[in-house]
Amino acid sequence: MLGFPNRLGKIMKTLAERLKYAMEILPPKKIKGVELARVVGVKPPSVSDWLSGKSRSMEGENLLRAAKFLDVNPVWLATGTGKPKTTTEDGSNLFLIEEPNSVEIPNQDIRQLVDSLLLLDSKGRLSPELIKAIRATIDISINSLNN
Repeated sequence: MLGFPNRLGKIMKTLAERLKYAMEILPPKKIKGVELARVVGVKPPSVSDWLSGKSRSMEGENLLRAAKFLDVNPVWLATGTGKPKTTTEDGSNLFLIEEPNSVEIPNQDIRQLVDSLLLLDSKGRLSPELIKAIRATIDISINSLNN
């Protein structure tokens, strides 16, 4: 799902909009920029640049740390693809692959790996052959977890 709408129905197209939503609307208590900077390991001006739109992307470790701290899907945070939250109502952490045959991935390590791979794929950095091999490996892993 591209362009997940915020509570007012506005599509969040930019990193700045998604980051503000993840810091101000989703959590019970607003998260301050200095707090995010501390957790991610960057200086507060970097967070200000993300929030103002001056920096249009967040990648690598910064993206993964911010997404983990904010409890949001890193692919959604980076690209707007998928749903923001990865936590279900009962508190379990699941990642739903946004495809017609949605697959639940209950293992945190596998979920983070899938998040990273989907991010690379969204940037066109994975070949179709590699994607096919990754999906086959994930299917085997999920089947072994379920048995």
